[in-house]
Amino acid sequence: MNRKMRNYRLMAEDFYLEGKVDRALSFYKKALKFSRTKDDNSLLLFNIGVILTEKGRVEDAMKYYKKIIDINPGYHDAYYQIGVIQEDRGEFDEAISNYKTALKLDSNDTMSMYNLANLYDIQGEGETARKLYKRILHLEPGHPYTLNNLGAMLEADGRYREAYMLIKRSLNAKNDFFMSHFNMGVVLKALGESDKALEHYDIAIRLNPKYHYSYLNMSAIFIEKDRYNEAIEILTKGIESNPKAHDLYYNRACSRAMLGDSKMAIDDIEISLGMHPPLLKWVIWDKDFDAIRHTERFKELIEMYNKTKGKEEADDNSQNQ
Repeated sequence: MNRKMRNYRLMAEDFYLEGKVDRALSFYKKALKFSRTKDDNSLLLFNIGVILTEKGRVEDAMKYYKKIIDINPGYHDAYYQIGVIQEDRGEFDEAISNYKTALKLDSNDTMSMYNLANLYDIQGEGETARKLYKRILHLEPGHPYTLNNLGAMLEADGRYREAYMLIKRSLNAKNDFFMSHFNMGVVLKALGESDKALEHYDIAIRLNPKYHYSYLNMSAIFIEKDRYNEAIEILTKGIESNPKAHDLYYNRACSRAMLGDSKMAIDDIEISLGMHPPLLKWVIWDKDFDAIRHTERFKELIEMYNKTKGKEEADDNSQNQ
């Protein structure tokens, strides 16, 4: 191994571990100038690509990953990293192709396997996703994200006890993964254990306050129990972290209406409709709004959005003629 290349690489690694990524990048590039073998080149190019990816310079990173493939087509990690970038861009077919290539080169690459399974799940190919998840668990029985995702699939199938066991294993493996707590909340609610579900939703919120469905599901439990003030409290907290989540405003409107606070309820209805006009049909039929349906402002709001809807439908018909 070239001494200068090795020294620069070690310095780059130290800078990276210290969080000095720009310095690390500089020294990896210096090391590259003295690299003489395919394996050393591949490793250095890969590390540069990873840093560029972390810095959000994905176009530059892609160039480095492709350089690796040019000199070393069997370097499976490069295909994985390209797949991640393509997945983030919404280029799912391209990402799937690269994850598959990575798996052909290394059949035990659980990272590519997991991302591939997720994409198949997103695209409605649930059975293919399940097979991949089971392959991952064969290789890594305690893989927390896979256990969670399989548990969520079982929950969607109504197999709540089986889902509970998988998600429990996920939490045992990684107790700070917010989605496992969220999904455990969903399963416990389905099993009739609402108070325990609330505990897991609360943990999910603390771990990730930007995931608004945790607030939404908590509020639904409070509303079911006629605990409207608590529902309003958690929804308000959710809105502070997720001001564009129309369904949080909608549920808060329901709670406020049930408490007879027509002004605040209609304020929330107006905000939610402004964000998501298709909610109109729910506002019209939702019994939670019966107590405020007679007010002039409620009637005016419904009439205004009905007119807007009618105009939009008329415009669509004229364009299709």
